[in-house]
Amino acid sequence: MSANKKCKMWVFLLFLIFALTNLVWGAITVSQRTGSIKIIYPDGKEVIVAADEELPSIPDGSTIIILSGSTEITATEDSFVNVQVGSTTVYLDGGDSLEASFNPDTASGNLNWLAGEIEYSTLEGEAGTLYSSNPSFSTDAGSVETEVVVEEDSGDITPSE
Repeated sequence: MSANKKCKMWVFLLFLIFALTNLVWGAITVSQRTGSIKIIYPDGKEVIVAADEELPSIPDGSTIIILSGSTEITATEDSFVNVQVGSTTVYLDGGDSLEASFNPDTASGNLNWLAGEIEYSTLEGEAGTLYSSNPSFSTDAGSVETEVVVEEDSGDITPSE
């Protein structure tokens, strides 16, 4: 066997090992996506993916924010990901799977259990678990309380010293 063939065989073998390793280790899968999502990577980098754009690879420890539409998200046995819908965040790991949807026009969304036991928490401090007998949770974008104080204008425009 020539040195060139040996080199090609080693390159192919290394590629095959790399490809199989990625299949064995954890993966985050996003399917049935009809809208836009934002991905926040563990290093803080943020990417917005429109409905018609191809999804990049999503590493463990990322956060997926549903901006519009619906999608199914699954974390394989060795993976974990946070999913945010409105004011609610869920944590998926170890084979958990859910359908998440959000309508930006009404600022409301839903989380629907598909597999596993999925922990969720809201900005208001509510927490719970989605599983077969508690399969869904409705959420909204949350509210921000603001206070505006209006003072009467004196009409004086003289500079103060």
